[in-house]
Amino acid sequence: MKGFKILPLIGLAFVSPIALSSAPLHPVLGSYFGMTGGVTYAPSVSVVKDTKVFDITEAVPVTLNYQIGGNGTLEFGYRCGKVRLEVEGLFNYNAYKNIKWGKYTFKANQPKDINFTGDTYYLGGLVNVLYEFYQDGSVSSNWAPYVGVGIGYAGIFNQFTLNVFSFKPYEYTKDNSAPIAQGIVGLGYFMDDWGTISLDYRYLASTKYGDFQSQIRDQTLNIGFTHAFGS
Repeated sequence: MKGFKILPLIGLAFVSPIALSSAPLHPVLGSYFGMTGGVTYAPSVSVVKDTKVFDITEAVPVTLNYQIGGNGTLEFGYRCGKVRLEVEGLFNYNAYKNIKWGKYTFKANQPKDINFTGDTYYLGGLVNVLYEFYQDGSVSSNWAPYVGVGIGYAGIFNQFTLNVFSFKPYEYTKDNSAPIAQGIVGLGYFMDDWGTISLDYRYLASTKYGDFQSQIRDQTLNIGFTHAFGS
């Protein structure tokens, strides 16, 4: 089969299951690189926290809601038959949508006298193991569903500022780190023996971390591609 050449065909391959060649499918084994990009849903976080505002400390129930965020990854791996082993670098970002602080609700980035700004992002590294379901030598289908798991570690960065008129009565900036793990379910398409495109769902979680004992529990939907180095 001819080498991986035409990137615009990525969209076409998802729209219509057209084989790019009638030659038998024989994915190139060995080293490859890849990348993904997608959207992230981060669930709300609820805590009860002793909070100091204007020198008054009280236990306040706090619920933080996120906007839909984004993520991206880079992977370097090795294909051995239908098994792929890879190292993944991950970036994920979610800005705050609103916060329920006691009986008050504040929306982020509003042009009002009382508002707040903030976000959570993390940088991580994982080792993934994936298994692809395809028929080597097939001339009828280039589709390859796959599943995978990964474990790793992430640095997690949180920033929050409450603005009341020209004052900032509460600011929170904290850097943490925690072990992370993910599960992956996706559908790949071999454009040729070298290159694949994919659409997958990933669930990524961490252990508890930080002052609020929060956890990452993010769900992501991603488009990606891989390309083999071999011949």
